[in-house]
Amino acid sequence: FLEKVDNTNWKNLIFTVCYLHSVVIERRKFGSLGWCVPYEFNNSDLEASLCFIEKYLNNLVSTSPQQNQIQQINTTVLKYMVCEVLYGGRITDDLDRELFATFGEEYIKDGMLNVNEYVFFGNDSKDRNAFKYKMPANPGLEIAKYHEYIATIPSVDSPEVFGLDSNADLTFRMKESIEMIFTIMETRPKEASSGGGKTREEIVKEKAIDFLSKMPLDYNENEVRELIKKLSGPKALGAVGYSVPLNIFLSQEIARMQVIFNIVRKTLIDACDAIDGQIIMTAEIMDSINAIFDARVPNQWVYDATGAEISWIIPTLAKWFNDLIERNKQLYEWMKGNRPYTFWLGGFFNPQGFLTAMKQEVTRMHKTGKPIGGGQIEPPWSLDDVVYQSTVKEKDQDLIREGRDKDVEGVYIRELILEGCRWHKNSLEVARPKEMFAMLPLLHVTAINKKKSGDDKSVYNCPVYKYAKRTDKYLIFRVNLNSESEAPSKWKLKGVALLCARD
Repeated sequence: FLEKVDNTNWKNLIFTVCYLHSVVIERRKFGSLGWCVPYEFNNSDLEASLCFIEKYLNNLVSTSPQQNQIQQINTTVLKYMVCEVLYGGRITDDLDRELFATFGEEYIKDGMLNVNEYVFFGNDSKDRNAFKYKMPANPGLEIAKYHEYIATIPSVDSPEVFGLDSNADLTFRMKESIEMIFTIMETRPKEASSGGGKTREEIVKEKAIDFLSKMPLDYNENEVRELIKKLSGPKALGAVGYSVPLNIFLSQEIARMQVIFNIVRKTLIDACDAIDGQIIMTAEIMDSINAIFDARVPNQWVYDATGAEISWIIPTLAKWFNDLIERNKQLYEWMKGNRPYTFWLGGFFNPQGFLTAMKQEVTRMHKTGKPIGGGQIEPPWSLDDVVYQSTVKEKDQDLIREGRDKDVEGVYIRELILEGCRWHKNSLEVARPKEMFAMLPLLHVTAINKKKSGDDKSVYNCPVYKYAKRTDKYLIFRVNLNSESEAPSKWKLKGVALLCARD
């Protein structure tokens, strides 16, 4: 097979593509940090890629103008076919497609052609004795030379080999542990013990009564409507009540919160009544009792009959109920008083709707042309002409929380979590050892005209997800974060993202 093509780079390309194939397959073990969707890459993808490269190189040899002069290999063609077509044909997530394209930029490039030895990226260890992942030096045509080198590869690979941070191994181990614990909880017996302690039903009833005592009061629809009519918007907008987009968003969030109140309260009351024998124990009530006893969230609190998400996904019951209290607190205080100075984005049912309403407000502030100097007037904005602009506010956070900042447009978002790195001195930095997550300072998000937005190659276009499970379904929006210490592609390979919740 190594002699099929009369080109000095044939062996280098075979080894590189095989190595790439191994990396993208092994990266799946890191869960959503590795790939948003665990794709089933297999040998057919590898064979198709090598087949294309073989035909491409043979075509170069046959079409060379002179017999001893071979045309230069176009790595852009190889990258497109391997990363975008052959492997990329399986990819359904946009972020994963960008990730594979980044792998192509790192592996299939001009630097690995016409060389006897080439060291792959991911060899960042400061240990001089650490194993170097590379193409074998001068292996000739003997396949045994490749086998000898491959036999020296360590049996346990560090996360850096896959482009990830060293802490990614903790994520992998944690994922395995949680899955094991969940399996044990699912398979353990549900019958009550014969000891002298509380029975299973008594424990569930006690928890249900405790949750009922902590439930917030129901919202009165008429009262909500009257209070929102009095809520003002930004001064520059000059509107009040339901004329303000974010006030409309607030009313929608309160309506959805009331639906959750009704479901949670009914479930808890039905569980108590069924335990007391006052109503029939249905399958749904039994599932709820089992969930409460196992400290899991009852399914009907999170999903409706069609399987659509109606609240928020959190694995533990106590954390879910605590979020119910905190989410309601943000909505209630906003309804009763003025608009908050900072917002908890993860505390909304529809965070995309929140940002869209903010964009509508900023667009309306520029509905009439504003002077921009030199006697010129800025053209009116439309919603299709604006994009998000974000800035991390590392300084003056106390002034912002007290409402004494000078920014009048947009919103401040708090409690966003960085996974895969940390924020330090107005730039992304490598995470500290054994710290998988780091808090991001306040993030100012506003809207800006597309014409004013530039293409800065020194920033990382970071995705913001609603949950740690990274799919297009939970992608909220993307923000530009400064990257002074590393190239933005490095953060892409490390799987760096902003999360609203780490659970």
